[in-house]
Amino acid sequence: MNYEKYTFSRRQWCLYTGLYATGACFAGFLFYNTWQSALVFLLIYPFFMIWLRKWLIQRRRMQLKLDFRELMTVLYSMLTAGYSLERAIEDSGDELKLCCTAESDILKEVQEMCRKMAMNVPVLECFKDFALRSQDEDILTFYEVTCIARQHGGSMSLILKNAIERINSGIELQSEIDTTISGKRHEFMIMAVIPMCIILYMRWTSPQLMSVLY
Repeated sequence: MNYEKYTFSRRQWCLYTGLYATGACFAGFLFYNTWQSALVFLLIYPFFMIWLRKWLIQRRRMQLKLDFRELMTVLYSMLTAGYSLERAIEDSGDELKLCCTAESDILKEVQEMCRKMAMNVPVLECFKDFALRSQDEDILTFYEVTCIARQHGGSMSLILKNAIERINSGIELQSEIDTTISGKRHEFMIMAVIPMCIILYMRWTSPQLMSVLY
């Protein structure tokens, strides 16, 4: 699974294309008083899909970070109960199903790790493959620290505790940034929607006045 790419399903293609076509027809009717002018907006469609793909990749990576935190919490509770790392990963799937959806990426990754370990692939190799594909800083750091702890000795429960704290601090910081940006984004959306509402209101109440403009 490559987290640097995103492939649209057939349902998503139909959904996003339909939404864009509806918006293009609305904009063509609102600003040019003709549905045919919506064809002009088709030139922007490829750029819209590129932007949408980048946004979905970013959202998917953020969800992976949140789900990885849940995995670390599950592993921490099992290791403190005396489980080995391999046994904890094998039994973590049932616990993750309680807090993650069946289609979540982290659950698929855990299932893939279990499949590889059943074929005698070392657990660190499984984590290495996951970390390199995710390109997430917290997952890469966890893998590197785990390798050092396995080679030179160290408490895995302490490593997991530090990893959870690190991820939580990063999520809290990102949440504060998103809160600040969302306020400005809402202001922009309001300033963009109000003129269109005014035009629609004028077209509905004073069609003769607006017909001169078209």
